[in-house]
Amino acid sequence: MAGLACASRLAAAGFSVKVFEKSRGIGGRITTRRTADGLQFDHGAQYFTATTPAFQDFTSEARRAGNLEGWLPDGRPDKVRGDWLVGQPAMNTFLKPAAERLDIELGTQVSDILPSQGGWALSFHGRSGTEVFDAVIVTAPAPQAQGLTTASQLLQKRLDAVEMAPCWALMLAADVPVMAGPSVLEAPHPDIAWMARNASKPGRERFPETWIVHASTSWSIRHLEAQAENAAAHLRQIAVPLAGLRDDMIIHAAAHRWRYARPLEPAGAPFLSDETGTLLAAGDWCLGARVESAFESGRAAAGFITGEN
Repeated sequence: MAGLACASRLAAAGFSVKVFEKSRGIGGRITTRRTADGLQFDHGAQYFTATTPAFQDFTSEARRAGNLEGWLPDGRPDKVRGDWLVGQPAMNTFLKPAAERLDIELGTQVSDILPSQGGWALSFHGRSGTEVFDAVIVTAPAPQAQGLTTASQLLQKRLDAVEMAPCWALMLAADVPVMAGPSVLEAPHPDIAWMARNASKPGRERFPETWIVHASTSWSIRHLEAQAENAAAHLRQIAVPLAGLRDDMIIHAAAHRWRYARPLEPAGAPFLSDETGTLLAAGDWCLGARVESAFESGRAAAGFITGEN
């Protein structure tokens, strides 16, 4: 989200922009996992809200296009921040129109960013040669951004102060239709921070019954290096009865570790810059653990480059 917001604003201002994304798709933690047998899980960001004018404009366009819908689990929108929004049919669908307007190289991992010819030379894993740019904005999680910005002592110091926590996510499916009962459970157990009936979201299949379980921060930290099958077994044992299910109903249970899921100690600034003002770092970790924080951070970094902030 931060990278797309940043690149979109730069491109709109007339800059030549190139985006490198190490994953096979866009969205980062705004994502949906599809299994080989057709199951669907929003195993990262569960929903988001829009409170600032720029993000409201961005989300309104997506809603008009049918790529974004409000989700009212158990009839309870966020009274402070408004509707809970989800992409449909997948969480990152609403980002695709913006991505299609940009030059994006997927499956491309940057390995180094070093000063060169008055700009910055990017090297890549598994690829020879470099590409040189006047300015670079890194929108990876803070620990990964720190590994890419070793040329700047200032950025290293600022990024070192950002603390990010992991999250284990469990994807559950049961061979039953969507059942009655609450669609969201918040902190129902010391080891679980969040449970949501994935099938209750707009644009999702109503059969089979699917749930997402996010482990608590404390449990995820303690079991950061656990094997995925062990994490899944523990969370499954707790979550299945909480969801009103029986273990013999379960047809799928798998865990995914988000190593850098949320900032515990944000940077406290919309973005960070090196000594030259041409190597920047941005992301939700700058402002807080919200999709809108990532959007605002990316826009702010672009505005610094364009001189519009």
